[in-house]
Amino acid sequence: PSAASRPAGMVTALVMSVSPSSASATRVLIDNQAPGTLRDWAERARSLRPRIEIEASGGITLENVRAYADAGADYVSIGALTHSVRAADLALEIQD
Repeated sequence: PSAASRPAGMVTALVMSVSPSSASATRVLIDNQAPGTLRDWAERARSLRPRIEIEASGGITLENVRAYADAGADYVSIGALTHSVRAADLALEIQD
């Protein structure tokens, strides 16, 4: 995408986090982005640091997790696993 269509600072922050000047960075978290954006950012990050790990998070479900993995995510956080669980109805009675 052209510079005009990108949110200001987003790509800059990604590039700064994987630049050689920040040698301790081993993983980049890409949050709340579409798989296509993740693919673009992962390619850019790996062009600067080939072994950087990419983690995707935000809006990922069991239905779309494959798209994020195919886009280049090494790790995926799926909040839907805990957001959709029904709580068990448990009770504890204490007797003397």
